[in-house]
Amino acid sequence: MISEWIAGKLGLALGLPVASFAIVDAPEELIEINGPLELSELGVGPAFGSQRHDEVMELTASAIPEIPEELQQDILAFDWWIRNGDRTLTENAGTPNFFWEPNHMSWLLSTMIRHSIRAPIL
Repeated sequence: MISEWIAGKLGLALGLPVASFAIVDAPEELIEINGPLELSELGVGPAFGSQRHDEVMELTASAIPEIPEELQQDILAFDWWIRNGDRTLTENAGTPNFFWEPNHMSWLLSTMIRHSIRAPIL
């Protein structure tokens, strides 16, 4: 949770199009829901949450050419800096954690990361 929050703040400070986020409370009732998602790993209490956007589409490999090259380079450098190995995408599958919001003609970056932040000194 702390890693995602710090990554989000760093991304915003660097001018990346980070989706709105906050520390939210995950109630026990949410964890107990028997649905298609496995929520037990989430835990009860404070959690990192990104704002829901109804009109977003997850990035696909075919849409990569639509992303400005400078933004692609900025995200690559950002992920390297925070050691985020979770943003992946191939022709067949992946977890891009990157979304297109067509109604606003904008990109949204999720800062959900798998590893702790250990930023090298630049």
